[in-house]
Amino acid sequence: QSPHTIQLLLACFICSPVVQFSPSLAISTLETGGPTQMASFQSCVKTNIPLLDSSLIETRIKQSEADNDAANVAFQQSNFDEAVSRYTAAIENLSPLLNAFDSNGESLLHSTAQVEALVSKYHSNRAAAYLRVGCQTEALRDCDLVLLSNPVHDKALLRRCLALEGLGRLQEALDDSKTLLSRLEYGSALYSRALELKRRVADLLHTSATHVPEPPTDETTTSENPSHLCNAAQTL
Repeated sequence: QSPHTIQLLLACFICSPVVQFSPSLAISTLETGGPTQMASFQSCVKTNIPLLDSSLIETRIKQSEADNDAANVAFQQSNFDEAVSRYTAAIENLSPLLNAFDSNGESLLHSTAQVEALVSKYHSNRAAAYLRVGCQTEALRDCDLVLLSNPVHDKALLRRCLALEGLGRLQEALDDSKTLLSRLEYGSALYSRALELKRRVADLLHTSATHVPEPPTDETTTSENPSHLCNAAQTL
């Protein structure tokens, strides 16, 4: 191979340590693919986008689904720390593949769409586990990621409502609950949960609006409940 080819191969190998790298695949792309494929490969190197075979995506999907299944079992057993850990493993295994290219420099759009849907599912599931251990900030972040790619993900929206409620952002929680109720099937299990949440948040808002604060006392108090509820003492 030419020195230029070797330099590109080395750059891609160094820049993409999280993705299985196929030298033979890259060589084929560089030496037989022509200018278009060469440009695509160079772009992959510059932006740290993996160049891989579609079979690798299937392998990673199977591993992530296994991690998700294990996380679900841990969640059902109330082992929420373990659930968070396994959902995280599932996410980290697939996230690098969201911008994958095949050996011809073509985007694996069909696979990327599947990967995106799975990663969204894992984020939503992890949000549920975060809520169980009082990590509302982390749950909110996961839900926002899901809703960014799929605004009609109902479970993620419900979990965002719960996270916002826990963070004291009641008006936002109420707005989300109303949005959710407007598109759910009346009488469904999710509808019942959303309706209960809406009523609870509305009551809290009403109480806070009519509450007259007590005058301050001479005693000083300190809060041990920061807004970031997942503090350093909690290991996840």
